[in-house]
Parts: sequence; structure tokens; C-alpha cells
Amino acid sequence: MGLIARESFWNSVSTYASIGLAAFNSVILVPRVFAIHPAEEWGLIQYLLGLVMMIGPLAHLGLPGSIVRFMPWFREKGKPEFLWLVTVIVSISFSLLAAGFVIFYFFLRPEPETPTLTTRFLPLILPMLAGNTLMTIAGSFAKAHYKTIMAVLVKELPLRVITSILLILYGLYWIDFEIFILVYVLTFLVKGLVMLFFVIRSRELSYRWPLRFPAKETTRDILVFTFFSFLGGEASAIVGKIDVILIKQFFDLKEVAYYSIPFYAASLIAAPMRSIAAISFTLISDYWRQNRMDKLQELYSQTAINQLLISGFIFLVVWLNVDVLMFILGEKFGTEAAKWVFLLVSLGQLINSASGVNGQIISASKHYRFGLYVQLILLVLTVIFQLIFIPKMGIVGAALGAGLAVAVFNVIKAMFLRYKFHLRLMNRAYYRAMLLLLVPLLLSYLTDSLFDLIWIRMGVRIAIVSLVFYLGIYLGGISPEIKKFIQKTTRKVFRT
Repeated sequence: MGLIARESFWNSVSTYASIGLAAFNSVILVPRVFAIHPAEEWGLIQYLLGLVMMIGPLAHLGLPGSIVRFMPWFREKGKPEFLWLVTVIVSISFSLLAAGFVIFYFFLRPEPETPTLTTRFLPLILPMLAGNTLMTIAGSFAKAHYKTIMAVLVKELPLRVITSILLILYGLYWIDFEIFILVYVLTFLVKGLVMLFFVIRSRELSYRWPLRFPAKETTRDILVFTFFSFLGGEASAIVGKIDVILIKQFFDLKEVAYYSIPFYAASLIAAPMRSIAAISFTLISDYWRQNRMDKLQELYSQTAINQLLISGFIFLVVWLNVDVLMFILGEKFGTEAAKWVFLLVSLGQLINSASGVNGQIISASKHYRFGLYVQLILLVLTVIFQLIFIPKMGIVGAALGAGLAVAVFNVIKAMFLRYKFHLRLMNRAYYRAMLLLLVPLLLSYLTDSLFDLIWIRMGVRIAIVSLVFYLGIYLGGISPEIKKFIQKTTRKVFRT
């Protein structure tokens, strides 16, 4: 657990630094900038991002998962053959996708009577897609060699920094929207090239002539896994962004903008899961190869408890002070609907985090096809729920549909691991962690009547949550790992 703990810690530092900057953008800058500029412009950026995320698996065809899964077999020998196979597949798939888009946009797309924001800027998804694909493939090679910190750092931080600068310049009327969005798109390409340069310099990529692929049987295994990984990845991408696409279809880009900010604030809940997932899949693949079920159970339990505690802490701190958040967002973005979007999406993210690395364990096992089946179930449920709730409830319906689908999705995965591999999600420590989340809720609402000022009430609630978690972790022994990390980090900071 030393490697995953160390990598997860620094991944968390990188991730939270990026998230802190993105939170500043979303909560502070965006509501103020697009209170004076048209909100549909921010909605357009979110819509383009949604399209790129949904189309992304078509560009890399599920190869990132295959790189991480099969690299343990190619580390010692045969790496150039595997690299050639990945390069050829990605080159062909992206070229076909780009050609298809050009044909659609310039020859098959119905021409609107008056140009819209969407039709004007839709071609920008191609450079965004190119940069995202390059970043994903190169980052997967880095993760496969346990070099995840740079992958996380490059993926998240540059875009956040550039976005901050662009928002400030646009808010001051120093640039127009065309420059804003062009520089924003260019950042995708730059970070992809930076990630590729890092992987090449670290000597993780080494082509050798002549061009050769792995043995036929090995190539077949890789392609079969890649196919199922692609289907699962595409289903997951659609699930993650279908709400944005449908909100735009049923309403307009302004509603997409209003939805994106509370949705992003809620995504903070999943940050611990993302940082842990960056390194855990490689370890899980090794454990399966070694048939270490004891290690899989240990990893499953510990990640579930740790993610539940960290995500739960973030959720409680923000939700108990959601009125402060809405005040900061302002009248245009901090609406009652935004509050409900935050709650429903947060609960979905909390359930997802509290389920540990269930999806990764399934994906790395010989039953990885089941992961696809569950993803397809999630996709169907999400689309059905969104089509039912969005027309009736707007952005709140989108959040409700997403939360319900995620809950069912994780229950199915947990049941499969329990009955197929005898891997248990919950134990005594897990139940105590769940109880730990309820205590601050109760204490905070009981002390509400004692304080009138919203800022004082916020301070008291944060203190209550922090104290309860401190006592639970240090005295209750719920998570020795978190306790150990806090102690180690404290010693490093204060040099004791």
C-alpha cells in the first residue's frame, strides 16, 4: 500500500490544487464575468466540452485501458511492438473520425437560416479532440509505469490557469469572445503535446524499426479487451455528458451555463476518487495477475472507506453552508434550482466515491465484459431518467436523473463483486464511517438557532464537521491510513 498511498497523496495535491483553481473560476469568476456577458457563451464552452468527452472514446477506441492493463506483460520485452499497435490504431481511428466530421459539417449538416453560436464554433471540437486524445494516450503510458503525478498535473492544471487568465481578461473587456475561445481550445493541444514530450523524455516510448506488432494471439487479446473497453468508455462518456446535451436540446445554452456551475461544485466530491484511481488500476491489474485476492479485498475496503471519509467531509462542509455558496454565485447563478442541482449531484458523487474501486476491479478481471454490461445498464437508465425528468424539472431533473442512475449502477457492481469474487464493500469500519457523516449533520442543525449571522454559522458548522472527523479518525481508528498521512504530512510541514 506504500506506492498507492504515496502516489495518491501527490495526485491529491495536484488534483486539489487544480480543483481549487477551477473552483475559483467556477464559483467566483464565471458568475461575475457572465453576469455582464451573455451566459450562453459559457454554456457553449460547456457544450463543446460535452461533445468532446462523448466523442473522445471514438478517437482512442478504448486503448487507454488496454495500455494500463497489458503494460505489465510488455514492460520487460516487446514494448515497441505494443507501442506500434497503439499508434497505428489511434492514427486510423482519429483520421476517420476527423474526416467524418468534416463531411458532416461542410456537406451534410442542414444550414440554419441565421448562424448560431453552436454552428459558428462547432469545428473547434476537432483540435480539442486531438489534444484530448494525445493527452489520454500519453498519460496512460505514464500511469502504466506508475508515473501518475505528471499525468494528473498536466491534464488538469494548465487549462485551469489559462481559463482564469482568459476570464479575467474577458471580464475586463480586454479581449473578445473569439479570442477567449480560440486560446481556450489551443490549450488542449498544448497540454497534449507537453504530456507526450514528458513520456518520450522519460523513455517510456521507444519505437524500433521495422514496424512490428505483438504475436497474433496477444494482439487478439488486446483488441478484444480494447473493444469492450471502448464500449464501456463510450457508455461512460455519454452518461457523463448526456445531461448537458439534452439540456441544450430541450432548452438553450443559458440553461447549460446555469447547470454547469453547481454541477462542477458537486464534482469536488469525486476528487479523492479520481486521484486514487490514477494509480490503483495498475496495482489491481498486478494483483489479478498474481491472483492476490487478499490484496484486492484490502485495496477495495481501504479505498472505499478513505473515499467515503474524504468525500463525505467535503460534502458536509459545502452542503451545510450551501446558502453561502449561493450568495457567492450571485442572483443570476445562485438560484434555488442551483441549490438542488448541487445536492442531487453531490449525493450521486458521494455514492460513487463510497463504492471504492469496484469498477476498476471488474475491468481488470477476466469478467471485464460485465463492466460493459453494467455501463450499458447505466447508460439506458441515465437516458431514460433524463428524458423523463429534464422536460418536467429542467436542470434539477437532469441532476435527479444522474443521481438515481449512479446509485443503481454502484449497487449492481457491489453485488457482483460480493457474489462472484466474495469481495465485501462494507465492514465495521465502513459502517462507523457512515455514522460519522450523520453526526455533524445532526449537531449542525441543532445549533442553527444559536447563531443568526450566516458567516458565524458557517464557521461553527465547519468547526463541528472538522472536530467530529478528527475524533473519529484519531480516536475511533476508522482509517489508519488517513491518520498516518495526516501525521506524516504534519511532520513534513512543521519539520518535527
